[in-house]
Amino acid sequence: MDYIAHIRQKDGHIQTVQEHLLEVQQLCERIGDKIGVRYLAGLAGILHDLGKFTMGFRTYIQQAVENPDNPPAKGSVDHSTARGRLLYLHYHKDSAAYDDKLAAEWIANCVISHHQGLRDFLDPQL
Repeated sequence: MDYIAHIRQKDGHIQTVQEHLLEVQQLCERIGDKIGVRYLAGLAGILHDLGKFTMGFRTYIQQAVENPDNPPAKGSVDHSTARGRLLYLHYHKDSAAYDDKLAAEWIANCVISHHQGLRDFLDPQL
């Protein structure tokens, strides 16, 4: 079964989660390369929508397209918080190196915040 990342409204074209993540990873790597963070940016890109690999999100997006006048509430299926939190908790908590902690915070922030704008939760006391 293919998990759905997006369904284009004008023609119903489905972009799978796998296609979406790989395309975003490539774009993030191109942009990140300009400031020397190619692979960190690529990792954020490929992780940002992993939460769409669920039946809950598949149902949500299908219902949104099938019922444009009464779609499910936007954001009712959280597809970013859990992955960003897991990354932050695993790599920030268990890491002793300052650079590893900072990278985990940076990537987790990108993943968690990718629909609301970046949040300021970096810890200056690392």
